[in-house]
Amino acid sequence: MAKKEEVNFEELMVKLEEITNKLEKEQLSLDESVKLFEEGMKISKECNSKLEDAEKRITIFYLLVHLIIIYYLKVVVKYLHT
Repeated sequence: MAKKEEVNFEELMVKLEEITNKLEKEQLSLDESVKLFEEGMKISKECNSKLEDAEKRITIFYLLVHLIIIYYLKVVVKYLHT
């Protein structure tokens, strides 16, 4: 099964901006407008998902850094008390 190509956040934002510009500036039929709006909502949800994933990764990294600092502080304290 072919893997779906991953589109990065910046590319999605460009597509979303293009859709917004079309909706604002072009004379579109109701059907065309609804299709573009639905596509924009899909892209918006994908962007939101990518932001949530990034936030989770940052939080995990932050916690790991703090755990490492705590570990080394305990090592230093133990060394100073020996």
